Amino acid sequence: MSGIAGVFYRDGRPVDPAVLERLSARLAHRGGDGQGVWQAGPVGLVHRLFCTTPESRHEQQPVSAARPAGPIVLTADARIDNRAELAGRLGLHDALDQPDCAFILAAYEKWGEACPERLVGDFAFAIWDAPRQRLFCARDALGVKGLVYFDSPRLFAFASEIKGLLCLPEVPRTINEVQIAGYLTHAPADAQQSFFEAVQRVRPGECLTVTPDETRARIYWTVDLDYELRLPSDDDYAGAFRELFTEAVRCRLRSLTPIGSQLSGGLDSSSVVCVARRLLAGQPLHTFSILFDKTAESDERAFIREILAGGHLTPHDILGDRQTPLVDVDRILWHMEEPSRHLGICMQWLTFQAVQAQGLRLFLTGNGGDALVSYGLFRLAELTRTGQWGLLRRELQDFATARGRGLGWQARVWWEYGGRPLAPKWARQIRRAVRRWQLALGANSFVNPEFARHIQRNHGPATRPPLPRTQREDHWQGLAHTAAIADHYDRAAQAWQTEQRHPLLDRRLAEFCLALPSEQKFHQGQTRRIFRRAMQGILPESIRNRGSKSSPAYSLVHTILRHDRQRLDECLLADTERLRPYVDLPAVQQAYRRVCAVNNPDLAIWPALTEMVQITLLGLWLRTDFEADEPVAAGPHGH
Repeated sequence: MSGIAGVFYRDGRPVDPAVLERLSARLAHRGGDGQGVWQAGPVGLVHRLFCTTPESRHEQQPVSAARPAGPIVLTADARIDNRAELAGRLGLHDALDQPDCAFILAAYEKWGEACPERLVGDFAFAIWDAPRQRLFCARDALGVKGLVYFDSPRLFAFASEIKGLLCLPEVPRTINEVQIAGYLTHAPADAQQSFFEAVQRVRPGECLTVTPDETRARIYWTVDLDYELRLPSDDDYAGAFRELFTEAVRCRLRSLTPIGSQLSGGLDSSSVVCVARRLLAGQPLHTFSILFDKTAESDERAFIREILAGGHLTPHDILGDRQTPLVDVDRILWHMEEPSRHLGICMQWLTFQAVQAQGLRLFLTGNGGDALVSYGLFRLAELTRTGQWGLLRRELQDFATARGRGLGWQARVWWEYGGRPLAPKWARQIRRAVRRWQLALGANSFVNPEFARHIQRNHGPATRPPLPRTQREDHWQGLAHTAAIADHYDRAAQAWQTEQRHPLLDRRLAEFCLALPSEQKFHQGQTRRIFRRAMQGILPESIRNRGSKSSPAYSLVHTILRHDRQRLDECLLADTERLRPYVDLPAVQQAYRRVCAVNNPDLAIWPALTEMVQITLLGLWLRTDFEADEPVAAGPHGH
């Protein structure tokens, strides 16, 4: 984890060193191990270093390669995982001692703008190519590293975070109202747009070429949804997955400090821990687990203890009973730069604090597993479309039996995953028309009707991806959605000087899983089938065959209403002027009072409570000053 930024004045004016100083200062929280600035004429690049790999200890960026017509200069926030392969192809000597930035620079010199396709890992970088007078920017395929930019006829500027751009006077601060509308109506996250109109994101798997006259964007990584991998047997599929997954973990173990890992008790994080433990062969591996003493429905300690029983782990238990999305919320919003759609980020925030307290810099996670290794339930649509009624009936029966459910449940599952995706085109058109009408009126949401009509009139209806018609299309949409928000994890972790690494957001593993036949994902009542088969002999059977997982929502329902009422009252009932243009305050306040009036709150009120918290987060975000210094941390548990 590092911070990068830069400016390119297209009108040819020279860069003021004070501008680069401001950029560096605004990103100081991303790296305290070193800083570097490079400037020549109208171009300036900035780097803030945070060392996490052995090779990064002597790294100095921006790094340049001298050429007769001018230098090629790189600033990067990157970890490159196919170093051995690249070393041979690039002729790099003493490759084991080279920092990752050397591989990127050499790859650009050899392959030019085609270099991102050949890089495996998590990266965001910018290269000033003086001989060609162009700036080249790229972001990794699954969007783990963030990169945002401002593009105007006179100035192109980029940074790891929006805060780095807002310190430039040329960048407008106008709020992106379309993003607010999408947030309030739960539209899928936009991979390109930010909550500021003038700031855009480099999309996952995208690169930009910037010249004095134009900015060209190109998607360099996508997948062929028609390609299907065929192997001789189930064992061959499982073996291939296990090999790729093991490599995805192994290449993320380069670390200056002992390694920490998330351990929640679920399939994803447990698999990462068990494989990492094998690879480390007795070297220290710290695990961090959120436990709930007061809410048994959220607690996973029985499964966590099964993993710990395998030994060679240093466990750290973290009590989550007092944690909510509004604990330390001012710092969270300052770092996240937008109101979070996923309230569970608050539990990760608590974990990062514990990781930093142990002096660790590297933290492995199971994030992204649900999307990368699909549950596969859209296989039911394939069976329905092809008329395989006998197999469809058996799959539904097996699934219901595994969940202890009956015929009514089977019917609901079939309609959600097998019937609705195949509804006739005219039915989908009517459904979309009804949704547009509802949005225009602000119906079925807490959107201010006047604001909804304004968005409809000036920007048209919200664009949503088409309903998937095959399992692979559904899988790709889920993975693309996860990629659109993957850098959220990065911004939250850097607040605690921690770098997260996600083995289940590995490009090679993603390409493999997307190409799998649907029966490798869902078959005989078992979701994520290939993952479970691959982990046989590695995971305890009770975890490998789990059909469900506990949720912190059980705890959050009680904790939010018990400890965050003052903050909720303030935002939803008292200080409402910032929210008034966007939300239907009478409807919000009525719903909030109904939630507060529940005598014995349980998970039934979670959807309504989630709406109230998300609207509160929007109100708090609207008052956040991203040009100010980082807010002071809250006290223990923020209460």
